[in-house]
Amino acid sequence: MKSKTYLSGLVAFCVIGCGGVKTTGGNGKDAGTEAEKQTEQPTEVTGGFGLNCISADNPTDPLKMDFTCAFATETGQKFQERPDSKLDVKVKIGEDIIAVEMNPAAGASNFTFTVAKLNVRSTQICAKFVNPKDGNKVLSEKSSRLSEVYVDTPPTFTIKLHEAYSSPISSPFFWVKITSSEAVIRNPSDGDPLEISDVSVVNGALSDWSFLSNTSLLKVTPLTAGEVKIKIDRHKAQDFVGIYNDVESELVVTYSP
Repeated sequence: MKSKTYLSGLVAFCVIGCGGVKTTGGNGKDAGTEAEKQTEQPTEVTGGFGLNCISADNPTDPLKMDFTCAFATETGQKFQERPDSKLDVKVKIGEDIIAVEMNPAAGASNFTFTVAKLNVRSTQICAKFVNPKDGNKVLSEKSSRLSEVYVDTPPTFTIKLHEAYSSPISSPFFWVKITSSEAVIRNPSDGDPLEISDVSVVNGALSDWSFLSNTSLLKVTPLTAGEVKIKIDRHKAQDFVGIYNDVESELVVTYSP
């Protein structure tokens, strides 16, 4: 299972859909002096707010990702609800709102949600601070795209000889195993997994491609004695969040019939 830690720090919050785009102070207005902030936002700790998120692959659906997030002040203090303020969080993909589960036991601003990996970069987290004593009047409204706090590592490939072989190779063919660090699709993205045409070979021919999960098997038939090179170029694949493999992967085998 792949697990990632996301940015734990300040995020520049904007009012988006949740409104038009402009950087704001804590109450949705242009930021003023520190004294003005303290006067205008009695329901929040003065200063910027950050968004801390941790993610993991969904245990039942490899094409989805689970997020656990929480708002925090610039000093790392968790947001705490008060009688005159309540946090209302919505997670949106375009105009669609997806389910959010609040977890007060872990802190008033702690919440979890699940989103398809392909939608991570278009996902928006919208937080409203409302006054439950005044008909849930909106006190401030903040929004951030998940991509602004998303820190991903590019997928990588490992190309190795199948366990039944070792270099130098004397048999007329051999098998290699290609393993990706995570689930990938082809680039340009068409939703399909990697194909044999995405792998290049020097001094050999490729055939009998088989794909299972993050591992592929490939038959290589050398042409002449000498080095046989099997390679996947950079930017041949991308993960389900749209991050490309940024380094090439290569295996060099000596063929000595």
